[in-house]
Amino acid sequence: MSKKAITRRQILAGYSLIELLVVTLVFTILAVIATQTLQTSLRSTTKSENIVKVRENLSYALDVMTRSLRNAKVVNLISQNNISYTDLSGLVQPRNFQCNSTNHTITSDLGVLTSSDIYVDCAATTFFTYTAGVGSTPPKVTITISAYDKNNVGATGSKVTISSEVLLRTYPEY
Repeated sequence: MSKKAITRRQILAGYSLIELLVVTLVFTILAVIATQTLQTSLRSTTKSENIVKVRENLSYALDVMTRSLRNAKVVNLISQNNISYTDLSGLVQPRNFQCNSTNHTITSDLGVLTSSDIYVDCAATTFFTYTAGVGSTPPKVTITISAYDKNNVGATGSKVTISSEVLLRTYPEY
């Protein structure tokens, strides 16, 4: 009889349904937490990459404009999104930079300065501001650009705004 009791106890030994449900619930909660953490990390990485891409595009355009305007002989502010200049070499053809509100890029007479993947917000801020020089203070042009990645909006997209002040080199004519 004791042999029968041991066998029966061995047969009944194991986990109850409640214990299995509790373990399943704990592992499900851990899996959801791990998935959410991974998803947040991937979203943050994508957002950082998008910000870097937009910032690189805007920095390139800003560098080209800054170098060109710094050596300008004459600057004409046509509108808040369009500026023209004649450089010191005396080019007869004035050159210009503008925020193109049709395809939302920064363009010049030399070509497009930003990628087609970047949406430049021409209406967000005053793109160009010209301040005349007073006394020994040279005139300056302030350039402010806002843009974001066209392909990533929402949680993975982010607006980037950069600004630069260009002091113009004005030389007296002899």
